[in-house]
Amino acid sequence: MALKKFLEEREMYNVSLRNKWDAESIRSSQEELLKRAREKAMAEGRAEGEAKGKAEGKAEVIKKLLSLNKFSNSEIAELSNVTVEFVNGIQEEIAKGK
Repeated sequence: MALKKFLEEREMYNVSLRNKWDAESIRSSQEELLKRAREKAMAEGRAEGEAKGKAEGKAEVIKKLLSLNKFSNSEIAELSNVTVEFVNGIQEEIAKGK
């Protein structure tokens, strides 16, 4: 009888340990997923910021080129490595007083 009780208690202990390990594994997996998601979001934000900064920088150069009245919009687009539509949009912004 004592052996049976010992075996039951040992089995309960093993089940308890497995549950603890499962919970720890789940928590660890969640932390890793959150870490990866955070890193991905930061990388995307950084890339977005860089792209916006480049576009703003190009816009400033294009504004200066337009103010010189020496180049056509297609020439400015070619010099700035942007589309003519982008240059036209900036020209419209200037005309609206933005």
